[in-house]
Amino acid sequence: SGDDAPRRRMRRLLVVSQVALGTILLVGAGLLMRSFVALTQVDPGFRAERVLTFRLSLPRARYRSVAASTAFARRLDDRLRALPGVEAVGEASALPFDDLPNWSTPYIYDGVDPKSRGGREADARSVGPGWFETIGAKLVAGRGFEESDDGAGSPVVVVDERLAEKAWPGRDAIGQRVQVDFLTDTGFAPTWANVVGVVRHIRHRDLAEVVREQVYVPHRQSPRNPMAWAVRTKGEAQVEEATIRHLVAELDPELPVYDVRPLRAYVGDAQGRARFIMVLCAAFAALALLLAAIGIYGVMSYSVTRRRREIGVRLALGARAGQVRRDVLRDGLVLAATGLAVGLAGAALLTRVGASLLYAVSPLDPFTYAAVAAGLVGVAAVATWAPARRATRFEPIEVLRSE
Repeated sequence: SGDDAPRRRMRRLLVVSQVALGTILLVGAGLLMRSFVALTQVDPGFRAERVLTFRLSLPRARYRSVAASTAFARRLDDRLRALPGVEAVGEASALPFDDLPNWSTPYIYDGVDPKSRGGREADARSVGPGWFETIGAKLVAGRGFEESDDGAGSPVVVVDERLAEKAWPGRDAIGQRVQVDFLTDTGFAPTWANVVGVVRHIRHRDLAEVVREQVYVPHRQSPRNPMAWAVRTKGEAQVEEATIRHLVAELDPELPVYDVRPLRAYVGDAQGRARFIMVLCAAFAALALLLAAIGIYGVMSYSVTRRRREIGVRLALGARAGQVRRDVLRDGLVLAATGLAVGLAGAALLTRVGASLLYAVSPLDPFTYAAVAAGLVGVAAVATWAPARRATRFEPIEVLRSE
């Protein structure tokens, strides 16, 4: 009837809108999923497996001097290395992806105007002997820190490959000099130090982004507080939290041990934001897809019911059941295709706005768009199949008698 036509158009428009919304959300979820997978494959510059970490904060009243804090660190390192199954031990002023404020230092190098020191900034870490070996960081050249790199020796640093390439492009960084801040008993002081090692860039703060260059100073020459310790074990060996607390208590009964966590937990936290956004978007996309499927099924079921007489007449006149099914399927797929086209166009526009949430994936990634299109067409076909099959089960004589 005339009244049915506007309602029918409204129902079809609603289904098209549901499919379009589902398409946009599915494309977003697909892009975030591919982005998250790419993020999990990023090499952070260290190996987090089989590494247990913990933190200590030395009271200034008893560990005010550089000598006192480094003496404690030496004793604790020795005791930890003596534990069964321990492969390496090291300490650092900050762990990768922890929540401590970032410490940075201005720097200059030989041949650069000292007045330009404020224009160059590097992330800085104070690390002990064995730190790079413990976290599995790769030394590109030179060496890491040794126990002899203490207050009695000449100031030394290890820089990352980005600083080395920036300061001495095409030259050997080992033996070069760089001026950075060292912590002394009287505070921070700009200090000229010799470069003894170059290490691969470590993603300390963000898995998805390589930030500024990095410089490492020896803990025995420039200690920080609090400090984090890392213990790497061999094979299946493990170090218990109670054992660590006992060792620390033997050295200082009043010193609390906190944040005892595997290093891989920090990597998991770094992936957490991307994981949460992906799961949330995927949940909405699944809901939108379910609503679209229900909408298509409902509209096509209603359409088949309203067309019983027409279908009955066609069957009575010799129309084949397969042709009737194809007509109903085509009607449902046209609805889905219309919504899909609108949704893909909308996704192409909206995903560019959210491109900052993606990593190593283009907002117009063809694989994601093709997978979403194929999936939605498949869902639409399944949702339409039951009404199409029911349409061919009408008995023509019964339909004509009932009208």
